Amino acid sequence: MRSGKLGIVVVTVFALAFLGLTLSSAQEPVVPVQFSEDGSIVVETQKEASQIDSDRTQALLDRGLPIADTDGMTVTEYVVPVSPINLLVSQGGDVWFCSFGNSAIGKLEIATGQVLLYIRPSAGDFWGLKQDSEGNLWYTTVNADAVGRFEPSTNTFVEWAIPETHFGLELDPATGDVWFATHGEAPGIHRLSPASNHVTAWSTRPYADTYDLDIAPDGDVWFTVQPAGKQGLGRLDPTTDQITIWVMPIFNSCPFRVIAETDNSIWFTEFAAVANSIAQLVLSTNTLNEFRVPTPGSNPWSLLRVGDKIWFTEYAAGSIGRLDPALTSPTITVLSPVTFAGTRTENVIVPSSYVVAAGTTPSIIVTAPVTKTETAGFTEFALSSAHSKPLGMALDPVHGYLWFTESATHRIGRLVVADPMSYTVLLPLIVHNYVPPVTFPLHIGDTIPMRPVAYQGEVFYTQSVQFPHELPVGGHFYFSSEPDGVAEALVDDALVVLVDGVEVFTYDFSTSGIPVPAIVELPRATMEQLAGRTVTIEYRDVYGEVVGASSMWLIWTP
Repeated sequence: MRSGKLGIVVVTVFALAFLGLTLSSAQEPVVPVQFSEDGSIVVETQKEASQIDSDRTQALLDRGLPIADTDGMTVTEYVVPVSPINLLVSQGGDVWFCSFGNSAIGKLEIATGQVLLYIRPSAGDFWGLKQDSEGNLWYTTVNADAVGRFEPSTNTFVEWAIPETHFGLELDPATGDVWFATHGEAPGIHRLSPASNHVTAWSTRPYADTYDLDIAPDGDVWFTVQPAGKQGLGRLDPTTDQITIWVMPIFNSCPFRVIAETDNSIWFTEFAAVANSIAQLVLSTNTLNEFRVPTPGSNPWSLLRVGDKIWFTEYAAGSIGRLDPALTSPTITVLSPVTFAGTRTENVIVPSSYVVAAGTTPSIIVTAPVTKTETAGFTEFALSSAHSKPLGMALDPVHGYLWFTESATHRIGRLVVADPMSYTVLLPLIVHNYVPPVTFPLHIGDTIPMRPVAYQGEVFYTQSVQFPHELPVGGHFYFSSEPDGVAEALVDDALVVLVDGVEVFTYDFSTSGIPVPAIVELPRATMEQLAGRTVTIEYRDVYGEVVGASSMWLIWTP
C-alpha cells in the first residue's frame, strides 16, 4: 500500500493499522478452540501427549467441524518472534507463516516446538503465502514490488520484480501458474508462469485496488476490489478477458477475503465496520446474502468454509467466529452486475535469487480460557487478549486442526477437533522418528481365501504401512492386485485407510450386494495428506456371510 494511493478513509485506516503496526512482546495469557460432534465446544482436562490426535477427527470434519457448547474452553497458542499474518499447514503437519514486519517467513515445527525464521534481505513485508506440490513457499509482498518463491531445501529466495503492492495469492495446481492481486496503479490481476517467466496482467479499471483472489473450479478468477464508491466482488474469465463486477450495496464496505469453492456460491468478508459481514453471492440469481456479525465493528478478515459452516477471524474484536447460515437470516439484495473487457498485457520478467541462513528459536506454549457468545447462527470465541488482532486461517484436514494467526501478540493459535468425551490440549510433542526411504509399490497384503465371516462387521485383516515422505510428481495412485501395473483388486467387503484411528478413505466393493473387483484410485489430495505417515489398512466385513481378498498393492503410475 503506497502513500497517496488509497482513495477511501476506511481502507486508509486499515492500511495504516498494518503499516504502522507496533507489536508488543508482552506475554499475555493466551488461548485453542475445540470442536465436538453435536455442534458444541468441549474442553475437559489436559491429557497425555500421546492422545494428541483424536480418533474421531475425520468423522467430525465430515459433519462440518462443529465446535461444541461447553463453557471453560481453552485455546493453545505458540508464541513466535515476529508478527504472523498468513499461514498454511504443510503435508507433515508443520505450520509455515509469513510476517508483516521483519520480512520473515517462519516454520513452526510441531515435533520439536522450534521456530525457524528465514529473513528476506530487502525491505518490505509479506502478505500472501501458499505452498506448491514440491514444498516451495510462494509469497506476495507489500511495499517491496515483488512476488517470490522460497525454497526450503536450499534456503533460497527467488523473486520476480513486479511493481506495486501485491496481496491475494493462489496457485493453480493444474498449470503451475501463480495468480496474485495487485493494489494501486498497476493492473489488478496477474498470472505468473514460473517455467517461462511469463507474466500476464489484466486491468480491472475503473474497479481497481484489488485485494484478494481465488480460483473457482471452472477456472474463473474471483477477486475483491476496493475503489472508493465502487467496492465489490469481481470475476475474470482468463480465456475471454471478460470481467464482471458486482458492486456492494453498502458504500465502502471493504470486501476483503474471498473463497470460490463452487461455481455458484462465492463467500467473502466485508471488513469495514459499516458492513461488518460475512457475505455470499449466489451467482445463478445475482443474489447477495449478507450475514452481519453480532459484535459491532469486529472487522471480519479471513474466512474458511468447513462443511456447511463458515469460520472467520475478527480482527478488531480479537475473536474467532463461526457462522451457521441455516440458523440465521441474511440481508438479501439482488445485484446488477457490470461486464466489460479487461485489458491484457504480456511481459517476461527474469527473477533474481539469494540464499539466506535460518535462525532458530523455541516457541512458548500457553493456554487460557475463551469466552463464548452465541447469537442467531453466530458463535464467537473471544481470545484472552482483545487486542490480539487475529488474521489468517488454515485447516489441517488430516488432524482436524484449525490454525490462525494473532498479529499483535505474536502468536499462532490452534483450534482442536476433539471427541466430546476426551479433550486433548495440543502440545508440540509429536515425534517423527527417522524412517528409511520408502518407494512404490507398497505391499498391502497377500491373497486371503474366502471363508465364513466370524461376525458381521468383522475386521479380518489389518496392516500398518509406512507411506513415502516424498511423492512422485504427477501421475495416479491405485490399489492394485499386481505390483507392476493397474489391475482390478477385491476385498469382501470394504477396504479402509486410517491414520491414528481416523478413517480417511473407504472403498466398498460390495455396494451392489455382490463383491465386484474394481480399480480403486487413492486421490492425490489424500496421498499428500498421508505422505510420511504410518497408515493402517483394514479389510472389513459389512454385509455378513463371507470374507476374503485378492492380493493388494498400492502403486503409482505416471
